[in-house]
Amino acid sequence: MKRLAFFPSLLATLMIVLCSCSKDDNTPPPGTDTTAFNIIFSNISVLKNYQATPPTQSKQLADILTYANKDKAPYVKSVEIQLSDSYITVEGSGFETLRNITVNLLDSSSKPVYSYNVNLDSVSPSDSSKVKDSTNPCVTFLNAVANYLATKKSINMQITLDAGDQDLMGLTVTIHTNAIFSW
Repeated sequence: MKRLAFFPSLLATLMIVLCSCSKDDNTPPPGTDTTAFNIIFSNISVLKNYQATPPTQSKQLADILTYANKDKAPYVKSVEIQLSDSYITVEGSGFETLRNITVNLLDSSSKPVYSYNVNLDSVSPSDSSKVKDSTNPCVTFLNAVANYLATKKSINMQITLDAGDQDLMGLTVTIHTNAIFSW
């Protein structure tokens, strides 16, 4: 009779040990990280009536998360961007004559996944010396970029500028996104 009483308790102990050994102890508890990140293309020059494509800019999710959460990058499952603080700016002398700026999110083989043409008519209300595009199509594009970053853990961004009827020197294009990453 003692053997029969011992057997179920032994089975229960073995099941507890097996379950606790199979658990991934590295998985962090659910959490979030609110952070802003910039992708900056600076000191761009474009000759009149020509196009320029500055070098591609890359970002790793681990480099974007705050220092305390860098190790959580592999576990990020979703992202939500803050609509009021996500935009693209263009500044520098003569930006008004630009015909077009196309921003591309590239995949690992350098092919565009998402593209967006910056709204060059969106002059910043606080600083008329720059364009600040925070229109709905821009925010939709930035949301797609943030989701791609959360899924793939890195992004590659490229821009192409199409100059108007004057040479442009020293332009800066900044892609600013404020996001909440969740794991």
